[in-house]
Amino acid sequence: MLNLFKVFLLSMMLVLLQGCLAGAVVNVLAETVEAGVEITGAVIGTAVDIVVPNGKDDEEKD
Repeated sequence: MLNLFKVFLLSMMLVLLQGCLAGAVVNVLAETVEAGVEITGAVIGTAVDIVVPNGKDDEEKD
């Protein structure tokens, strides 16, 4: 009887740990996507700043 309880307790712990592991994997993937979006936004923002004049260069040359 005690042995059966230990097996049950161990199986429940494994189920909970699998849930935690899946949550950790999802968290890592979400952070990776977030970092990729931030980098892409920075690159696009820099490209737009280079292509679109904002008038500062004209004022500095005078």
